[in-house]
Amino acid sequence: MNFQFAQGLFIGRDHQNVNGNCQDAFCILEQKNSIVGIIADGCSKVGDRYTHSEVGAWIGARLQAQAFAARLESRSRKNNFFLENTGFWEAVRADVLAHLRILALQMGDNLTEVVTQFFLFTTVGFIITPRESAFFSIGDGHVFINEGHLSLGPFEDNMPPYLAYGMLTAATAFAYQVHTVMPTEDLSHFLIGSDGLDYLAKSENLAIPGKSELVGNISQFWLEDRFFQNSDAINRRLRLINDSKQKVNWEQQIIVREHGHLKDDVVLIVGRRKAYEEDLHRR
Repeated sequence: MNFQFAQGLFIGRDHQNVNGNCQDAFCILEQKNSIVGIIADGCSKVGDRYTHSEVGAWIGARLQAQAFAARLESRSRKNNFFLENTGFWEAVRADVLAHLRILALQMGDNLTEVVTQFFLFTTVGFIITPRESAFFSIGDGHVFINEGHLSLGPFEDNMPPYLAYGMLTAATAFAYQVHTVMPTEDLSHFLIGSDGLDYLAKSENLAIPGKSELVGNISQFWLEDRFFQNSDAINRRLRLINDSKQKVNWEQQIIVREHGHLKDDVVLIVGRRKAYEEDLHRR
């Protein structure tokens, strides 16, 4: 399918200030007939209680990617056009919830408490097959497809739906929301990210702390070759943007501190067709 991918993950300033963990995660699985990418954003706290949802975010990203990959492999032998079938998405969700439930029940007798403490995470993902591609979510985040942008959320009281709530209720609010199903031949580039991208977008015209260089538009991640040539390039860029600096104002005899621009954790996966890279160089 001739796509290239890059990904990045960085802890937000609010979590750094309290010595917290990054609660975002990602997973990409490439198979012969499909590519699946998942990002997961863990819930920082429920009410007044802080959670350990970075655990569930990493497990959830991997479980979802594996569940989609397994279903895609079996479906691809029968039918190349099935991503608009709601039964496919519900089957994957049931697979993931079954695995999460087994794990959660082994972690304690109170299922609600375990789910709340460890398994609350939002999801944004993509599927690419030779003929069709889909972008989907449960909860908030961002999806960029070619020249379009879809902002997911915010939700009332900052309470997005979480897939894991499906272990506690049958409410349809916790099902996959499929935003786009399109011919793969029409897909040139894309980016999926957590809601932490809000801060990245708002700071594009601000200077990187300690430098004169601007943060720049999110499109840099699919336009610039360096992010695909070095596996750590996106992480380095996010680190620069969020690296607080201080300098002395000798005239006023004070220390001026420049804060990093990313208050929340950021995770993103970016992809582009290799022909798109070649077209950029021809320009």
